[in-house]
Amino acid sequence: MKANYKFYSFFFILFLLLWVVGCGGGETLRDTFLWLPDNNSVNTGNVTPTSVATEKIAITEVVNQFAAAAIEKSPEKMANYFAPEVKNTYLAVFNDNKDQLSKFSEVMKNPKMNFISEEKLASDNHQSRISEMEVIIDGITFYVRMIKIDGQWKIKIL
Repeated sequence: MKANYKFYSFFFILFLLLWVVGCGGGETLRDTFLWLPDNNSVNTGNVTPTSVATEKIAITEVVNQFAAAAIEKSPEKMANYFAPEVKNTYLAVFNDNKDQLSKFSEVMKNPKMNFISEEKLASDNHQSRISEMEVIIDGITFYVRMIKIDGQWKIKIL
């Protein structure tokens, strides 16, 4: 029982820390995101739209690869699935908790996608979409935010 408490405490503190780092402030979710049904795509005129179903497949592949790296207990491989601005933070946390890394594969087994943002070019001309998934651990919901950078999905907040 003590090991589970340690893992959940670690995960909760990690989530809070990185949520604060990743939020930045500003807009609310309602102002920022477009909630889409499974078979829709959005064309804002800036980019060629990609269907939500196609994006879900790409996100699932990233989540599965991250889970495989967690099973290997490889902090470096796991950190490679994170956005550049948070990669080193997660790498340090993973290095400090190598004995807990394989548990992330269980956590990321069946995430549920809550939303995907409208497809567009951001002010930095790199980010085109943001997605949020939820994972449930013993009845507690945690949110995983992902960002599409240069055509690749990366984890922004775990």
